[in-house]
Amino acid sequence: MNRLALEAFADELEKNARHPFLAIPSARKAGRAAMVGLGLGAGGLAATGMAMAPTLPENPGGVFRPKRDTEFQSAVRKYYRQHGIDEPDEWRDWSADVPAVKGKPSTSWSAVQGNEAFRAEMKSIVESAARRRGVDPALLATQLRAESGYNPFAQSHTGPLGLGQFTRRTGRGYGLLGGGFDIREDPVAAADASARLMSTLLKTHGGKAPRAVAAYNWGDANINDALRSAGIDTATPLSDPAAFATMRPETQGYLRRILPGEVPKKQ
Repeated sequence: MNRLALEAFADELEKNARHPFLAIPSARKAGRAAMVGLGLGAGGLAATGMAMAPTLPENPGGVFRPKRDTEFQSAVRKYYRQHGIDEPDEWRDWSADVPAVKGKPSTSWSAVQGNEAFRAEMKSIVESAARRRGVDPALLATQLRAESGYNPFAQSHTGPLGLGQFTRRTGRGYGLLGGGFDIREDPVAAADASARLMSTLLKTHGGKAPRAVAAYNWGDANINDALRSAGIDTATPLSDPAAFATMRPETQGYLRRILPGEVPKKQ
């Protein structure tokens, strides 16, 4: 099985990470055993002469991180060059500012709450990315604070990772992941990708921030399906109570945190 097939399989695991079956440790072990039996485990890959591809972590929603810092740095610098971002003179180890848990940076949203200087630095990075891509800096800063608490290592149990909480699929589309690298934990690249995505969504929806923010959180297809199911025109603004009511609870809360004055208040 080639790398693309493995990544597609990992996408399916992430997409279905909340499935009860996958939550059972014995089921995960059985899945790994089946992969080895099919020659897809570490031994099977080595026998084919392929470079080691991402292996399934204990948490199906987990992510593959490059083993060597040089690989990560090379991928980050390549992203910077491709997207017109100035490279720093020296490499910055962002993990030094995030509390460690079992030797790794904490993936908790609240991990950097007490480090105001670091949070201010993350906010500055986000605002710079927003200005670069023509997005309201205050909007993107508020949005990514809600997404990750400004922790560049924040990770959802279902897989989304980094400042902008990109999934593997979306991250691949925006150049943050693919071909064995995953740079969603780099705050500069992640903030830039989030700004690019929001710029696209705002243009798609005629500058309507509530709809663009909702699409970032839930996806346009889901929003359109929800509106159509309720017999509501998909162009109806989410400031309309009936349209807003079709959003899932998570998206309603997300919109109220980011744009409290532009969507219906909680009753």
